This record gives sequence, C-alpha cells and structure tokens, in this order.
Amino acid sequence: MGGVDLLVQRKGLLVLGIALLLVWLAFQAKDNLLVLYTAHRYGWSPLDFGIFCSALAVASIAVQTGLTGRIAKALGDKRTVVLGLALEVIGFFAVGLAPTGVWFWIANLPIVLGSMSTPALQSLMSAKVGDEEQGRLQGAMGSIVSLTSITAPIAVTQVFAATLTWGPAWSGLTILIGGALSLVAWILVLAFARPVSPEQKSA
Repeated sequence: MGGVDLLVQRKGLLVLGIALLLVWLAFQAKDNLLVLYTAHRYGWSPLDFGIFCSALAVASIAVQTGLTGRIAKALGDKRTVVLGLALEVIGFFAVGLAPTGVWFWIANLPIVLGSMSTPALQSLMSAKVGDEEQGRLQGAMGSIVSLTSITAPIAVTQVFAATLTWGPAWSGLTILIGGALSLVAWILVLAFARPVSPEQKSA
C-alpha cells in the first residue's frame, strides 16, 4: 500500500501512474491473443507465428538498446513518451484493422518504435520522487504491471470469444480497444505531465 499511496502523495505522479496502467492494459489486450488472433484472421501456422515473434523480438531489442536512450536524450522524457504513445496508437489501430498478414507485419512497426514510451514514462515518474522513495515507486509500478497481467487476460479473451461469431474483421476489436487505451494515455501525458525540479521531489 505504501507504494500506491506514493502515487497520490506526489503531485502529478498519479496521472502518470494511470497512463502507465493504460499502456500495460493496451499491450495485454494485444499480446495475450496474438497467437489465436493471427491463426483465426490470417490462417497462420505455428511456424508463421514463430517467425513473426522472432523478428518482433529482434526489432524490439534494437529499439530498446539502440534508439530509446538516444531519443530520450535528444527530446527529453516527456516528448519521448508523447512521440512513443502516438506511434503506439497508430500501430494498434493499424494492427487491429490489418486485412492481411503482410499488412499486419507492417502495422507492427509503429508499435515497436513506440515501445520507447514505457521506459521514458517510468523515468518521468522516477523524477518526481527522491532517492529514498525509489523503492516504493518501483513497488507501485510493479503492482500496476501485476494488476494488468491478472485482469486483462480474462477480459480480452471474453471479448475475443464474442467476436468469433461476428466475422474475421471484428476479431481485432481487443487490439482496437488497446489503441483507444493508448490514446487516453497519450492525452493524459500530453495534458498533465510536467517537468519536476529537484526541490519538488521531496515536497
């Protein structure tokens, strides 16, 4: 509870925590169903999906190790989050609407590039607390991740199951919901995230 309380106690931290929650929910809404979704909509085999996941993992590692730090250094954390979330919104909607497997591959590129938003968002949150409270903050962020990993799979599988009788085009609904959640997170960060001076950390 101490970590969760910290989100309320520090000015501007709660809204960033909500944004982080929405981002993780968005990815849970996509990732939990990808193997079922691609098999249902595009007729992918396990081999097709394995090749896609391998390529996605390589691209994600390249972004996280080669681009994220440089972009954050050049733009600052807030602009990096805003840019990353904008790319994720575009990617989620493109993935959810992709009519073929080829378009699905292409549509995932903005999401991979947008993954820079999560570490930058966590950095924004860390800047709002002092060194002695970093542990509590990490605990709060861990609780957010755990909450989404428990609740999202149940919800998205139920939604996906309902769409199976509506036709293949509807099977991307959960991914589109993820895009909507990312959009809300983008609006929150754009509207409410503010830089923090060192003096404010202990205020």
